[in-house]
Amino acid sequence: MVGVVGEAGVGKSRLLHEFKKRIFHSEVTYLEGRCIHFGRTIPYLPVIGILKLYFEIQDGELEVVIRKRIASQLIDLDEKLEHILPALHDLLSLKVTDETYHTLNPKQKKERVFETLRDLIIRESQKKPVILAIEDLHWIDKTSEEFLDYFIGWLFHTRVMLIFLHRPEYTHRWGSQSFFYHIGVDQLTFQSSAELIRAYLQDADITVELEDFILKRAAGNPFFIEEMIYSLLENGSIRKRDIQYILTIDSAVLTIPETLHGIIAARIDRLEENLKKIMQTASVIGREFAFRILQAISDMHQDLKIQLLNLQGLEFIYQQSLFPEVVYIFKHAITQEVAYNSLLSSKRKEIHKKVGNAIEQIYAKNLEEFYEMLAYHFAKGEHLKKAYGYLKLSGEKAVNNNSPWEAYSFCKEALEILGKLPEGLENKTEKVDLTIKLMKVPLELLGYPDDSFKYLQKCEQWAKDIGDIRRITTIYSLIGSYYTYSGDFKAALKYTEVGFESAGEVQDIDLMVPLYLKFIVDKAL
Repeated sequence: MVGVVGEAGVGKSRLLHEFKKRIFHSEVTYLEGRCIHFGRTIPYLPVIGILKLYFEIQDGELEVVIRKRIASQLIDLDEKLEHILPALHDLLSLKVTDETYHTLNPKQKKERVFETLRDLIIRESQKKPVILAIEDLHWIDKTSEEFLDYFIGWLFHTRVMLIFLHRPEYTHRWGSQSFFYHIGVDQLTFQSSAELIRAYLQDADITVELEDFILKRAAGNPFFIEEMIYSLLENGSIRKRDIQYILTIDSAVLTIPETLHGIIAARIDRLEENLKKIMQTASVIGREFAFRILQAISDMHQDLKIQLLNLQGLEFIYQQSLFPEVVYIFKHAITQEVAYNSLLSSKRKEIHKKVGNAIEQIYAKNLEEFYEMLAYHFAKGEHLKKAYGYLKLSGEKAVNNNSPWEAYSFCKEALEILGKLPEGLENKTEKVDLTIKLMKVPLELLGYPDDSFKYLQKCEQWAKDIGDIRRITTIYSLIGSYYTYSGDFKAALKYTEVGFESAGEVQDIDLMVPLYLKFIVDKAL
């Protein structure tokens, strides 16, 4: 295991890029996954990225084609791996036809998924060494993190290399492993920074004044150096005279933004209007964006590919894949972030809604795979009904995957969205039912986080307003469990007893039995 750690812009991704170039012709299987800034609530996000790369799956492909390719590739690898197909199909949001798999509870399904991923990677590593890289690990979802914890325990005596890129604020428990190596990517020295400047300026001579100007402001951050050079060239502050680059303005009066964000923002501002508009629109889709989605929401159609080519030439974006679908990626997460923030709030909302509608239309045949993405875009676009619908579906999906943190997060966000809709009996009923359906199991698995109590309190009042005994009793049971976990057994006993009495009023045996058992346990405690 190798952890590549450093602040934004110091060269972690570049180091990985150079490593990939070195091993390009080697007999290894190299697979890469990426975490995204809103991906902490999307279970298995980087893992799914790795699987898609392994099976060469692209968004929008027909399910029958994907299933056939997966089956064929597994048979080629090892016929004995046929048993892992149901879990792979489930993980990739494909229809699972295995009836036995459907009888498993969420916890058992999660165990099966972990075992499936383990068996697939280790079997592949017996054929040839496997390198798995995950970028931006600081944004990883809890379920993927749990899988890594599990998988690391199986690394001994395997030909598997794990590479994790993350910022210093992310902490993990793997540093004590004997096979873990830490690579700290720090700011460049003055000498290295000077070499980098000359490389960007094609090894031409540069004046001492120009070199000092860049070095003092960039403070050794290579991405800052690169963006600053582009900025100075584009605004005419430096130019080549004979075989030497010189400053055209006195450095004492030359003003340059002090931050990396400011440098990139200034570059974007100088773009011609069409290029700027395309870049801003693409930034709303995400760091990676499919051409089809951008085309669907853009006002430009005929010249779009030419304009994207221009943005590549300016090194704002790169083309990530060509077949079977054209996908682009912003050069750096910061570039996408700055372009996104340069939009007016009202314009961002409008584009988010367009992105959501485009995803619904383009990927209609395998929409389950995009529930979380749709929830994000419609929430940001303030299309509240659609946002709520996809948050609820995302939460149900997370519960089914036994991903309690993600399910809990989706439920909280869905409740917030419902809070923005007109208050009424129907709305309160939806809030209570959502809490019961999506919070009950995650809260039990998570040990009732501190902030869960405020949601349970609100839900108690909503249930009383509705006046439905069954709902009130279920909420009392949840509140009683919260107090049990927090160690307040008197309060736990009180709520369990009240819940039991309420269930007795309507003679609901399904509610009375578990509440009676809990009453006995709470009293014993």
